Amino acid sequence: MDVALRVQHGKVVLDVAVPATASVLDLKAALRQLTSVLERNMKLIHRAKILSPDSAKLHALGISDGDKLMLLAGGPALSAPPVTRPQPAVRTSTVSRPEKLSSAVTGWAATGIVALRDAGVSSLPEEVVTRCAHATVVDLHNNRLQAVPPPLVTFTKCTRLTLSSCALTELDCSVLPATLQLLQLDSNALTRLPDSLNTLTALRKLTVSRNALQTLPDLLALPALTLLDLSHNQLSALPSDLHACVALEELRMEHNQIVKLPTSLCALPRLAVLSCDTNRIEHLDAELLKAPALHTLSLHNNPITMERLRELDGWKAFDARRQARVNKQVAGGVMTASALDEGGDALMRNRHGP
Repeated sequence: MDVALRVQHGKVVLDVAVPATASVLDLKAALRQLTSVLERNMKLIHRAKILSPDSAKLHALGISDGDKLMLLAGGPALSAPPVTRPQPAVRTSTVSRPEKLSSAVTGWAATGIVALRDAGVSSLPEEVVTRCAHATVVDLHNNRLQAVPPPLVTFTKCTRLTLSSCALTELDCSVLPATLQLLQLDSNALTRLPDSLNTLTALRKLTVSRNALQTLPDLLALPALTLLDLSHNQLSALPSDLHACVALEELRMEHNQIVKLPTSLCALPRLAVLSCDTNRIEHLDAELLKAPALHTLSLHNNPITMERLRELDGWKAFDARRQARVNKQVAGGVMTASALDEGGDALMRNRHGP
């Protein structure tokens, strides 16, 4: 039999039902699904008293069907469903004016750098295609493209391409130069990355932050990739097999909905930085700590705590690598504020109770 409760959380009233035999922790777990607040950051108040300890049964604390409670939340919320962000306003550059474009193209043709940033274009100008196809850098940040311009495939020497803030809704890799080493796709409206991404075998850095990604290819096979930024998306899982990304050094996936990290990450010989803040990770496979080069693991604002991390087999070896990095920073005089960060959240102290 369930107990129906009404919980005041800020200006919102939440209706939640839990079994009559539920504990305080069980109620917090149910509320986490509604509020995205971690259990350890919750304080529940009933008739001016804080419900504690977490193991106590609700009926033993005088909670009955139809009762009203108050929820106080300390600390940041667990990753909530991302809010759709409006695309930034496109600023019209003087380069988009015909009389200025020809002059700019002359300079771009000489330097090999196409700078069409903030130009307000919806396609790649014909003059750019015919005169700058040998360019090594193409910057199309903050335009109205919506799709990858097909003429880009003729830029066979291009190694750096910026397509951020262009309102892209899909990625057609068949029109991207195979020579790309850096591809920036941040702040668009992409919901998936295609399997054809694996054709870009020269790619070294790929950033796809602040999109609406929900799925990734089952297999990422980018042998030259050193940096992959998937932060601020809607991903619930990573590809189960990442072994082909043998050069990967930094993987960023903050602010997603990821529940579990694939064990295949431990097989990446160069993986040094794994940033997973603000996800839904409750457990970590101890094998991940044995990745030979891993020295930075960030799991802040996840259900998993620092205490649980320290209990994992392999923590001592990982901690030794982490401290060796800190010592190197100290010796080099480049100490940063986060250098001593162990990467996880300690249990919240009881700040509202006795």
